[in-house]
Amino acid sequence: MAIIGNQSGCRPEYSLETLVRPPLRRALLVGVEYTRDEEAAGDSANALNGPHNDVFAMRQLLMDCYEYLPEDIVVLVDTDNPLQTQPTRDNLICAMNNLVNGAQAGDRFFFHYAGHTTQVESEDLNEEGDGLDECIIPSDGESNLIRDNELRRYLVDPLPVGSNLVVRIFFLREVHP
Repeated sequence: MAIIGNQSGCRPEYSLETLVRPPLRRALLVGVEYTRDEEAAGDSANALNGPHNDVFAMRQLLMDCYEYLPEDIVVLVDTDNPLQTQPTRDNLICAMNNLVNGAQAGDRFFFHYAGHTTQVESEDLNEEGDGLDECIIPSDGESNLIRDNELRRYLVDPLPVGSNLVVRIFFLREVHP
């Protein structure tokens, strides 16, 4: 599943601030291994080994090759560190909103997700050709799925024309409810 670009079709609003500030580069990197929460992990077969490594490798790549600053990269991984923000549904939605908040033409955004995905019956059968919504599974489990329509609402719809969003969904195993 990939969501790329801007669908708003509206002209960006310009102000003195938009003409003065340089374009932003922001990234949200999410890695879910499903080892902390019993509902999310289910049995040990659902636990993953690797999404955290993927996130930190992607972080380094963005800084080394694409000139992202460390302070402009938000990392959500499900660890036992109490200082680490967990990739729960609520935290992911908040982080997605923050990622594109204040977006202007010329800004660049990157969203990376490594974890489980699934498909569920679509809430709007006219919208999906196969009748299914694609979903990512946050660390707080399958009862808190984030559907593809929500990803679009939080990541794509707020973007003005001329901004850029790259979404990379790296799923390691599809989970079927």
